[in-house]
Amino acid sequence: MSKLQVRQEVDVEQLQRVLSDALPNSKVRTTSPSTVRVGTHPFTAAVRIVPDGGATTFKVSGEGFILIRIANELSAVPKVRRALNQAFPTP
Repeated sequence: MSKLQVRQEVDVEQLQRVLSDALPNSKVRTTSPSTVRVGTHPFTAAVRIVPDGGATTFKVSGEGFILIRIANELSAVPKVRRALNQAFPTP
């Protein structure tokens, strides 16, 4: 799992828009009030939003069974993390 904290409040709709724009070849869908899934099965990553009093922490993790999860941690998670870093730059 990878964590990224930004100094602004981000809701799930905003996160979905940002990731859809940044990753146009990936399917981005909201699966709960605090989780967005990115990719197509079995190559997916989950982004969980954790509000933190004026800031937001994104927890990005690969999805799937053991071997697929490892592959997703090495491929899908870094791609999503780069998109988040570009959309929400931190000083």
